[in-house]
Amino acid sequence: MTLKRGSILIIILWSLFFLGVLALAISSYVRPRLDLGSRLLRRARTHYLAESGAKRAMLELEKDDTDSYDALSDSWATGRALTGELRGGTFTVKFVDEESKININTVKRDVLKDLFEIIGEADSMRSEELADALMDWRDEDDDTRDDGAEDGYYSLLRPGYPCKNGPFEILEELLLVKGMDAELLEKIRDKVTIYSEGTVNINTADGLVLRCLGLDEELVGKILSYRKGTMRGGTTEGSWTFDDVGGITTYLNEAEGLSNEEIAQVAKVFATGIFSVTSDNFMGESLGKVEGRPDASRVIFVFDRKNKKMKYWKER
Repeated sequence: MTLKRGSILIIILWSLFFLGVLALAISSYVRPRLDLGSRLLRRARTHYLAESGAKRAMLELEKDDTDSYDALSDSWATGRALTGELRGGTFTVKFVDEESKININTVKRDVLKDLFEIIGEADSMRSEELADALMDWRDEDDDTRDDGAEDGYYSLLRPGYPCKNGPFEILEELLLVKGMDAELLEKIRDKVTIYSEGTVNINTADGLVLRCLGLDEELVGKILSYRKGTMRGGTTEGSWTFDDVGGITTYLNEAEGLSNEEIAQVAKVFATGIFSVTSDNFMGESLGKVEGRPDASRVIFVFDRKNKKMKYWKER
C-alpha cells in the first residue's frame, strides 16, 4: 500500500511538473502577443489623438478673424500651440505659415541665388550654379543654362535619371539637382516651400527670407521694427501689421523714415508682385499622447484653408 501511494505521489509530482512547464511555455508564447496587442492599442489611441488634433487645427485655421491680412499676432502664429484633451489622452498642434517661406517652384533665379548664398551659406559661384541647375530642373525645356544641367548631365550619373522638367513635388527632390547635398538642404529647409501660392507674406516672413527677396539688411531691419511697433526714437506701441500691399511704403516711411534709395528699393521689389499680406497655406504637426505613457504619434499636414484642401498628409 505504501509503495502504491508513493507511485501515485510521484505521478502527481510529475504531472505538476509538466503542467508547470506547460504553463511557462504558454506564458512565454502568450505574453509577447498580449504586450504586442497592448502596444498596438496604445498606438491606435495615439494615432487617433494626433488625427483629432489635426482636424481641430483645420477648424482653428478657418476661424481666422481677419480676412484682409494675416500676421504673427494671429492664433495660428508660428511658435504657439493648440492643445486639447480627449478620452485619457492629449494632442498638441503647432503651425508654420507656408506663405512666410520662399516657393522654389515659382521664384526667379536671383531669389534662388540669394537663398543659397544668404541662408545656405554657399559661396557666390556655387550659388550661381545651384540657381541655374534648379531652374533647369523645374522648367519645361531642354535648354541648358550657363551653369545648369539637363538630361545630358543626369543621364551620365550612376545610376542615371532624367531631368524633371517640372515642378518639385517634395523638398527632398532637391537632392536630385546638380550641386545640391543634404547639408545645404538642411540649412534652407525651414525657409523654402512648395505649398504656398508663390507670394511671401511680409507680415510673417523672417529677416533672412526678406533679404533673399532683394531687400538690404537695413531696410529689412526697419520692416521688422515696424512689425514690433517700434517708432523712430525707440518707443514701442505694441505690434503693427501691414494690412495692404499698396500702402507698405507709406506705412514704413511714416513709422521708420525711408531714404530715397530705400523707397526706390521697395518699389522695385514690390513691383515683382512677390509680396502679399495674407496667408492661406499652413503646415501643422499634431502630436498625440496617451496620459501617463511615453508613446506618441505624429501627423504632419499642409492645409489650404482658402480652398479647404489638404495638400499633404503624413503619419509617423
